[in-house]
Amino acid sequence: MRNLPTIARLYLLSLWTIAAMIIGAVAFYGSGLVGQLPIFELCLVLFVVSDYFQVKLETKVGTQAIMTVTDAMIIFLVALGSSSAVLVVVLGTLITDLIRQRPWYRNLFNTASRTITFTIMWLVYTALHAPADLPFAGPRGVATFALIASIDYMASIFFVATIIGLSSRQPLLPVYRDSYREVSWIYLVTMPAGAVLAFLWRHDPWLAVLGVIPLIMAQRSYQALSAWQIESRRNQALAQESRQLAGKLERLQDTTTAMMASLDPLPLLETVSSRLVVLMEASASWVVLLSAGAPQLVAGNALPAGFRWNAAEYLAELDLRDVRQFDRAAIERLHSADPAAWQSLIIIPLLLDQQVLGAICLAGEHAIELAEDDRRVLLAFAGQAALAMERARLFAELRDKQAELVRSSKLAALGTFSAGIAHEFNNLLAGILGHAELGLMTDDVAEKDDALNVAVRTSMRGKSITRGLLTFARRNDPQRDLGQVRDAVEDTLALVERELVKLNIRVERRLEPVPLTICDLGQIAQVVLNLISNARDAMAASGGGLITVGLCQRGPKIELSVSDTGSGIAPHLLDQVFQPFVTTKGALGGSTTPGTGLGLAISYGIIESHGGTIAVASEVGRGTTMTIQLPIVEAPAHELLASDDDPPAGPLRILLVDDELAMGDSLGRLLAERGHEVALARDGAGGLRLYRQQPFDVVITDVIMPGMSGVTFVERLRSFDAKARVLVITGQPGSPQIDQLQRLGICGVLLKPFAFGELLAAIERSSYARALAA
Repeated sequence: MRNLPTIARLYLLSLWTIAAMIIGAVAFYGSGLVGQLPIFELCLVLFVVSDYFQVKLETKVGTQAIMTVTDAMIIFLVALGSSSAVLVVVLGTLITDLIRQRPWYRNLFNTASRTITFTIMWLVYTALHAPADLPFAGPRGVATFALIASIDYMASIFFVATIIGLSSRQPLLPVYRDSYREVSWIYLVTMPAGAVLAFLWRHDPWLAVLGVIPLIMAQRSYQALSAWQIESRRNQALAQESRQLAGKLERLQDTTTAMMASLDPLPLLETVSSRLVVLMEASASWVVLLSAGAPQLVAGNALPAGFRWNAAEYLAELDLRDVRQFDRAAIERLHSADPAAWQSLIIIPLLLDQQVLGAICLAGEHAIELAEDDRRVLLAFAGQAALAMERARLFAELRDKQAELVRSSKLAALGTFSAGIAHEFNNLLAGILGHAELGLMTDDVAEKDDALNVAVRTSMRGKSITRGLLTFARRNDPQRDLGQVRDAVEDTLALVERELVKLNIRVERRLEPVPLTICDLGQIAQVVLNLISNARDAMAASGGGLITVGLCQRGPKIELSVSDTGSGIAPHLLDQVFQPFVTTKGALGGSTTPGTGLGLAISYGIIESHGGTIAVASEVGRGTTMTIQLPIVEAPAHELLASDDDPPAGPLRILLVDDELAMGDSLGRLLAERGHEVALARDGAGGLRLYRQQPFDVVITDVIMPGMSGVTFVERLRSFDAKARVLVITGQPGSPQIDQLQRLGICGVLLKPFAFGELLAAIERSSYARALAA
């Protein structure tokens, strides 16, 4: 009351004064109900009961109305025709507000407004109603009812709207307009019941008892409607909450799917944090990981420029091992600044077996509501993310171990033939040395040519062996190109055939022409070596035997088979031979040859990665046959075009860069014999000087050279001639330098040792490639 403006207090005082005057006049001059005390008491009780039991109904979205049947009692009291009925309204309102414990000024305001309204209604009714007529009977009675009902409706709104406008210091006209708009027709529902009740009372008081029943039913219907509205709003809230939960669960499921599909920890954390930003309606996210006890920030999403964070403060928060929510002041403490005016920050620890791996941080420009259920869900989800991180780390470690295991298996298989390979090389060197000396000693040209041809053939034999060794020993990732499977088979047999002969094992080749296919010849050669090693071990106890290697085309596939006449495989092991660590050697198979059980497992994985199949057929005492089928995968059209017959190249100016004097001199003389003009440089710097003096048609360079490497030489050459044709020769296939040179646009790679015809073909291909580019 004291907080009300002066004009509002004056308005209340004026209402109270007018009401007091009306009450005083009625008390002094009134008659009727007061003289009939039982009826007065009955009306008072009915009025209090009808006014006390109120029901809140929603008339429209966001607007509620307080419903009672008091308006029916007021219409009834007006129709009784007694001025003292106003005392029932006054006392009934006072009693009801006292029971509800309303403030005294509100009690007096309600009483005054009802007193004035009732008095106006009674005066209008008295002026229009003929005393001899029944209440509200006939057209005149209906019109009278409509008028006093309108007065009740209009006056009640007027008094309330006025005190609201004066209290809030708002213009009164907009307040009146808004108040009348908010009031619904439902306020007028019970007034006709009061008119009917007054009609029945004047006609026969006992019939009025029956008229009370509809009022009771109206009150009950209001309660039922209110309960239905409450339940409806509750159901709507539950439905909205259900939709929100369904959306959250869907986003959580998507995040979990993405999390489980990732096998790299950092992309996994980026995916999880970005999905949680959407889920929690945050603005930014980042991840803090503990590395050697020190926090590191990774996987930032929507971070502002100049983002700073306090590592020590974060470390202290992570020790608490619980979902933490921070306000703006705490954010400033954690970041020593306010980089994005964030209002809320959530830190979700990544826990794995109670060990803190780090935390996912979500920041929002508005407060993020976080219930206890949300905390449990986020903590459980972060635990799954930590588990996925650990799984990704273990998978990466397993992948590295598997790669190392494959390399170890290759070298272990090769090691079993190392003594034979060394012996073979000694034989080759002895043959080359002997025929070279023979050529030097004789003066017969034909005999010299024959000795040189033998040396050339023996060198090519050595090339085949070294190529196979380099294929097995390389450490780079598998590379699939258009290749001839037969070459892999021949290279492998070149490595092991002499050693097999010493063990009385014959090799029978049944190699038919097969088409080229996209594959990794090094891996195919490893599979062949594993199969031949197993065949050799199966025949070791019997003192020798026969290995048959077959190669042919069957429809759209290439079929490779390796058969032996060894001891065979027991039937109960046939279904398990391709599983890791399952072996038919050693104690398990009764053999004295040790085995790890990895060769066939690795071979199975290689063939399966090529889209092929590997099968085994064996009979104890008769031998085993391993059959491999590889799909024929054709090269793209542009690669096939490049492999067509190349047009012969005319006399060219060739720059040869090689630090090996013997090789450089021999290649230079051979090229000059074919009519080419050759300039020889002993290092990269000399080659660049010669090229700047006058460009060359083709540049042939080694990769490993002192001073300036082949990669650096080509890079500097490209700086002043981007179209220079460069052919690379190297003795280390698959090295990282080759990959760098390929990216620099070289025309081809030639592996040492090579025949002169291979060099000429490579030069012709480079000329053809330039013609295509032009």
